[in-house]
Amino acid sequence: MNLKDFIKDNQKISKRSLKEVPTSSTEIMDLFAIANRDYEDAINSKKISLDTQFGIIYNAAFKALYYCFTIRRI
Repeated sequence: MNLKDFIKDNQKISKRSLKEVPTSSTEIMDLFAIANRDYEDAINSKKISLDTQFGIIYNAAFKALYYCFTIRRI
């Protein structure tokens, strides 16, 4: 299944659906740079717990993916 089919199928079964959002390779690289910065901060900080480090890394990845594949209510 490709992304266009996934979006079409999702619209049939859910009030929330995916919507294509125009983007550029520069914008995506900027988002991954933010995720990488957060990752480096979490890994290099010895004064925070492993749980907090994991939370920072998880949120960094989530932010990058969320903005790449934005879910919007139609």
